[in-house]
Amino acid sequence: MGEAVEHSFQYLSDADLNAIATYVRTVPAIHEAADQSSRFAFGRASSNLGELRGRSAVQADDGTPSGAELFQGNCASCHAPLGQGSTDGYYPSLFSNSALGSANPNNLIATILNGVNRTTAGGQAYMPGFGGGAEGLATLTDQQIVLLGNYLLDHYGRPGIVLTAAQVAEVRRGGPSSSLVALARVGVAAAAIVLVLVVAYVAVRVRARSKLTNQG
Repeated sequence: MGEAVEHSFQYLSDADLNAIATYVRTVPAIHEAADQSSRFAFGRASSNLGELRGRSAVQADDGTPSGAELFQGNCASCHAPLGQGSTDGYYPSLFSNSALGSANPNNLIATILNGVNRTTAGGQAYMPGFGGGAEGLATLTDQQIVLLGNYLLDHYGRPGIVLTAAQVAEVRRGGPSSSLVALARVGVAAAAIVLVLVVAYVAVRVRARSKLTNQG
């Protein structure tokens, strides 16, 4: 959705936006069965970073860090230790946040992996990714993102949602494979078969006609 706003929706006229809104309101609502509450209704300002005081240096992205250590080393400087975000709102609060309040954690995983880089009329929204991209900072493993993501969910997100390394690996690959891609491949294969059959049919007809001509 962020790409749609950045590259398209922000340039539409009010009439076009109203027309889209009018149409969308005619479409029956579809949502996750588990989404019985607003995604913005979960979490509160909290932290257990005090438990890290007096220990050895915080391991932000190497060794075997805990979720709290990963948060302290990679996130707290922008989103604040209690997850409340920056006072000017540039860095959003982590509680009452749709990415953390959703029953589907893929958006949270993708944000951690790929970051955010959006430019709109209101300015730029930026967050570095931690999946090893060109604009990223630290590169976190799938398991480290699981630890970080579950720390965020436990403190600021929807209760009961737990990330797994398999989910992170799937999102890192680009998400679940689309059935449209499979259908497109089947269509291409079918078209190739039809083309071969047509060429073969035409070749047979040409040979038959040539044979009749030679016999005449």
